[in-house]
Amino acid sequence: MSKGASRKELAERSRIDSIELQDQDNRIPFSKYIALMRAGKELCHDPALALHFGEAFDMADISIVGALGSACETAAGSLRLTNRYARLVADLDGVAAGDRYQLSRASDGLWVVDTRKNPNAFPELTESSFARIVCACRRRIGDAPIVKAIHVTHAEPAYRAEYDRIFRMPVVFESDKNALLTDDKWLSHKVASSSRYAFGILSAHADALLKRLEISKSTRDQVENMLMSLLRTGDANMDTVAAKLGFSRQTLFRRLKAEGVTFEKRVG
Repeated sequence: MSKGASRKELAERSRIDSIELQDQDNRIPFSKYIALMRAGKELCHDPALALHFGEAFDMADISIVGALGSACETAAGSLRLTNRYARLVADLDGVAAGDRYQLSRASDGLWVVDTRKNPNAFPELTESSFARIVCACRRRIGDAPIVKAIHVTHAEPAYRAEYDRIFRMPVVFESDKNALLTDDKWLSHKVASSSRYAFGILSAHADALLKRLEISKSTRDQVENMLMSLLRTGDANMDTVAAKLGFSRQTLFRRLKAEGVTFEKRVG
């Protein structure tokens, strides 16, 4: 918006219903996020938009996962929580052997490696993620060299100068890994003075959201699981089910419709 793109056109090109964005805990399909980013780059005439997005917006401003990470006392704790709740941000195509971000020690230091598969299919995610990490570190602890170098698997873009301006460190393109070079001091470096109360509330909410994802892969299955218990009480109406799932009635109706089913069919 601040770069001149029309909100309406962005929504149309990415096929995102504005109603989907009213619930801050909602997630949009990753394919729609890709379409949104690429539409934004075109409409804003900014090929480096992903870098600029990561530079400008802290993860704590756009996701409960970021809010939790910011509430951690150490960078190591923030990384653990980012891995634990990664599915609340997006369902990626998969990662190598578990956690998306993994630590790898080498002779030159400690590498934080992003193990998501097929990263070059959407390098914009690498750009925004790494820019966000580096810029967030600077905002919280100043210019101390916590991150010393960056490796990415994609080719050097025409806007290489923006990499140099934002990262201010060596960047290696067409590497064998997407990774940030740091050292063991990073693991124990204190990044925040956390509130146990706030952290507890955020953790409980994140656990509830994660559990909701793990129960079922579809809204239809979620409704069916909920109906099994509600049918015994005679309270199996759409408003009750929607409330228990954390949706509005309209959101539940829309999600079921997208899966080719109606609430009445599930009750009947």
